[in-house]
Amino acid sequence: MAKVKHSNIVDIIDNVVIHGIDSNVLQLNTNKVISGRKLIIRNKEVIHFGNCNYLGLERHPKVKQASIEAIQQEGIRLTMSRAYVSSGYYVELEELLSKMYGGHVVVAPSSTMLHLSAIPVLFGSDDLVLLDHQVHASMTQAVQYKKASGLTVKTVRHNRYDILEDMIKKYRGKQYEKIWYVLDGIYSMYGDAPDMKKLVELMDKYPSFYLYVDDAHGCSWKGKHGRGHVLSEVDLHPKMMMTVSLGKGFGVIGGVLVTKDPEYCRRVRNCGNTMIFSAPLSSGLLGAAIASAKIHLTDELVELQEDLMDKIRYTNKLIRKYNLPQVKEEESPIFYIPTGLLKIAYNMLDALINDGYLTNVGGFPAVSVRCAGIRFLITCHIQKEDIDGLIERIAYHLPREMAKENFTFKELARSFKKPEFEDLAQYFPLVNASTQTTSTPSSDANQANESSSTLKIEYTDSISKLKNMKEWNYVMTKHGVYHSDSLAFMEKVFTNNENDYNNWSFLYYTIRDEADNLILSAFFTEALWKEDVLAPSSVSMELEQIRTKENPNYLISKSIALGCQSLEGEPLHVDTSHPQAKAALSKLVDLLLEEEQKRGTELIVFRDMSAGDKFLEQFFLDKGFVVNKMPNKNKIYDITWNTDEEFLTYEAHTYKRRKNHKKYLRPFWHMFEVNPMDASDIENVDRIYELYSAVKKVNFAINTFPLPKQFFADMLKQNYFDMVKIELKAEFSKSGEQEIVGFFCGAISSKEYYGMFLGFDYDYLHSHHIYRQTVYQLVKRGRSLGCSTVNLGFSADVEKRKYNAVQEPKIAYINFQDMFNQAVIQNMGSESVKKHY
Repeated sequence: MAKVKHSNIVDIIDNVVIHGIDSNVLQLNTNKVISGRKLIIRNKEVIHFGNCNYLGLERHPKVKQASIEAIQQEGIRLTMSRAYVSSGYYVELEELLSKMYGGHVVVAPSSTMLHLSAIPVLFGSDDLVLLDHQVHASMTQAVQYKKASGLTVKTVRHNRYDILEDMIKKYRGKQYEKIWYVLDGIYSMYGDAPDMKKLVELMDKYPSFYLYVDDAHGCSWKGKHGRGHVLSEVDLHPKMMMTVSLGKGFGVIGGVLVTKDPEYCRRVRNCGNTMIFSAPLSSGLLGAAIASAKIHLTDELVELQEDLMDKIRYTNKLIRKYNLPQVKEEESPIFYIPTGLLKIAYNMLDALINDGYLTNVGGFPAVSVRCAGIRFLITCHIQKEDIDGLIERIAYHLPREMAKENFTFKELARSFKKPEFEDLAQYFPLVNASTQTTSTPSSDANQANESSSTLKIEYTDSISKLKNMKEWNYVMTKHGVYHSDSLAFMEKVFTNNENDYNNWSFLYYTIRDEADNLILSAFFTEALWKEDVLAPSSVSMELEQIRTKENPNYLISKSIALGCQSLEGEPLHVDTSHPQAKAALSKLVDLLLEEEQKRGTELIVFRDMSAGDKFLEQFFLDKGFVVNKMPNKNKIYDITWNTDEEFLTYEAHTYKRRKNHKKYLRPFWHMFEVNPMDASDIENVDRIYELYSAVKKVNFAINTFPLPKQFFADMLKQNYFDMVKIELKAEFSKSGEQEIVGFFCGAISSKEYYGMFLGFDYDYLHSHHIYRQTVYQLVKRGRSLGCSTVNLGFSADVEKRKYNAVQEPKIAYINFQDMFNQAVIQNMGSESVKKHY
């Protein structure tokens, strides 16, 4: 298969982070660290609620002094691998940690480096890994590293032990030696915890079930000797590998593996890549860690734990007092106040910094797209008066920032799947859930609401009901094959089909200003959607195996998507020069969200959008959409040749391309007959569908559902569409009879020929270069019909460049109701696939 550029998580994260940097709330630098309580940020003194040194031990006099003494004793670092020589400080530290945790330990330079050592060593190629949906990225990364050696990885919904047990039952006793569940002891975004007692019960019940749990955020502030949340709930189990971070409540840095069995520690120490090839902790950090471990074994730790717990409970009490939303009330130092949209969270963070409080933002991919929020941490450095001030400021800003974005508590409830959030609207009169307006939030918000209130919206479920058909055709045919005739045809074909995935509902919108000037036109289809539609081909191939053998509905959701998969173009018209363009787009999204709730759909997709439009990109990011790369669109703009021979000598072709065309195209032209099809070709529909299906079966560049055979039969009767058959003459065919070996279907819109579908016989793929022949005939057909541009569709960039196609980057803006399916896909990997033409 030709190389296809698909979206990857790096691109999506990069867009989100750039948005935060541009908003001056991410990647900030401190001008000065005043104390564990205060920093200077943006030349302003702020109280620091982003510090995860929960007990304040990073500034403890004994810890700092021990660090200084260790450096004076050994220098900055004993710079050699621990495989050869290890500092004696390591021996002392691991002895103290063993005493703390009541198990065998090995120390790594960080938690991430520990996971990269431990997981590839402890997990066998014949094991199955079940990743909790919200597990920390450092563990997911290590698991992906191990996948190359054959490890099987699946994703489980967060804290769903019923699903977890079903999966254990399903896969135990099969080819898997062990089944590992990988999870956090305290989850870093929402501060929630797993049910450790239930998990121990499952380990005792199923011999092949093991745990790999990272208690990074539970360390020190809870449990005897600061053993953490996990070991405060259960004893260290023989089948549990526990890791902790020395970089949170412990106050230093480093990662620790804790087990019952010393053999596990030995193997990680001896075989773990980052244990062998990475530099050790510095002398100062080792000295500091030893001092912190000694404090953990004294009553002073108990006093610190009690002080922190008192502040945690005080914070929860204030959140209840101010009626603020909270994902889950926990006795944890991590707090999360939902905002829904990332823009609201960014605006709140900016306002809080101006008020003198520094917090964090929770955003994608750490949480789902519309589950952004303000995340703050309580430490022993923080005073109760600081907590009073922060919570009061959050309660002040939250309704105002929600009102600016017309984001209601009803929408917040839907985003977090917490109906109780909707009831909070009564406490915040600035946000009116029924009208989505504000009383006096800001001049910008008032202008936006006033602008929105003058808009005229027309919505219909059929193109035949649209009031101004002439205007629609004039505007929308500039964007693709969206003439009212073609849409009426689609409405007819995609109803009452045997397969649900070929039954679509249509939604048409036009939005005008007060003077009836058109601002926006668009149409959408509600349909089933394969969530791997833009995933790497290898992932789609794997998923199709699952759908065939296990579950035909696996990772399939209902969507509301711009346009429809059977037509080409960019089916959104927006007059971006109009002063109410943003208000119109915002109203469209609001209407789609209402439809999503009514119809029970799970995602909204604006597909086939041109990349590089900063106005739209910023708008959709602010509205909680992620930017997803699509395969490139291929277009030929320069067509001045008229005959086959002119094509072969066309000066725009490079010498190599001309040579290839003479080798792979010209010798076969006399073997084919190429003719348009019409209703008289109905007897050939079975063959046409066979050729279409052959390509569809192996092409996963954009993994959509197959179209029904009736679609092609009905197209033959339509003047709007152009279907062309490529027949191999009898004397050149393997059967000795003239046979259809290829076809393509196109349509003309605004002097552009859109190639929509093609099919060919793989028996002639190499002998007659049938793929190249089909693409050439498509281009030739567009030229013969007088078109100045030919659209060759998505993917196969290398092949289409041979015909002088230009690659145009395309993107999709997607709003996910639930990111679980995307987490599953992301964890599946992206191996290479075979070329199919």
